[in-house]
Amino acid sequence: GSNPTDYWGVFSNTEVWGYTGVIALALAAYGVAVRASRTRVFWLLVAVIAVLYMLGPFAPIHGWAYGFAPGFDRIRGAGRAYFVIDLAVALLAGFGLQALLRDRLTWKPRQAAVMRWGLLGLGASLAVVALFMIPLMASHVLSVNDPSNRPVIALDNLMMLALWLLLGLGVGLAVWRGALRGGSLLVAVFGVALLDLFAVTMPFNPTTRPILAGFEHAEVVEFLHARRAEEGPFRIETMTTAWQPDLARLERLDDIGGLFDPMSLRDYEALLNAARADRASDAYLALNVRYVIGSHDGDVPGPGFNEAFRSTDGLIVWEAEQTRKRAWFDSDPDIDAMISAEPGELTIVLPDGHPGGPLHISQVWYPGWTARVDGQEVEIER
Repeated sequence: GSNPTDYWGVFSNTEVWGYTGVIALALAAYGVAVRASRTRVFWLLVAVIAVLYMLGPFAPIHGWAYGFAPGFDRIRGAGRAYFVIDLAVALLAGFGLQALLRDRLTWKPRQAAVMRWGLLGLGASLAVVALFMIPLMASHVLSVNDPSNRPVIALDNLMMLALWLLLGLGVGLAVWRGALRGGSLLVAVFGVALLDLFAVTMPFNPTTRPILAGFEHAEVVEFLHARRAEEGPFRIETMTTAWQPDLARLERLDDIGGLFDPMSLRDYEALLNAARADRASDAYLALNVRYVIGSHDGDVPGPGFNEAFRSTDGLIVWEAEQTRKRAWFDSDPDIDAMISAEPGELTIVLPDGHPGGPLHISQVWYPGWTARVDGQEVEIER
């Protein structure tokens, strides 16, 4: 299947789904069989171990690696080892193609035997698929009214498999007879391999939703920009996956979650988790959150939040009754100052006659920040 609605089996996404191709596998097999050097055997073993690792809880290797191999306790998806298989098959297929370019000049006994057995294997596989598996599945399609169309999907894939086996057999026979050599051999192999890979992977889509839907919330963005122009800089919090985390950065809005990156700052992540547990706490107020974005069917952020805007694309903007500005004094938490924020710079203009004092800035500490008061650099306390 090509998406969650017609996939046969437990659905996978692009992180654990892969396809090396019939032609690439045939070339890889030839590359190992025609000359079992230490390098080729090494990559064959790498591929086999990766296959066993990919089985996750159905084989012990993933558990052993997770428990004992340094760094592997950070890999949560066993299926991601498919990129290792891709690498191994690609290298072995390269060895196989190199051998074909060289061997077709003078077939030695071992090379000729490997080639004959390879052509026989491709022909036998094609016969099994075309004469047994396709008719069997076709009869099942005609006799069973399956609303999920799984037999139809399987039949389509079997027919494509027969096509790649036929093309692979044709290329192999042409090489054996000396009809393909040099540049024409390269073009034929690359052409069939690319058709094989693209035909299978091109229609695959891990979701039936529009890919950019999480970035298309013009109504909410317009509302927040209008409020920012009235109120000055503030931060938002998102409680829904319908809003992409990076959208705030693209629209020049400040999100307490920052950019989407699995390598998050540990201390800041701990602060966020503690603050979100109680949105009336000083820790949460210090984050300068003015609006929380949720979905129509989602939870309310908690007491002290009122609905400020409801979009037609399924989002709700909740406004905090109590909030703190981007900067404040202990003696004047609701400072009436002009505060403006641009990328990398925060400007605060105090009203005439303000006594001043220690100023708190709501900002993640990072080496490189500097502060100036009336043009004179002052020390920053973390």
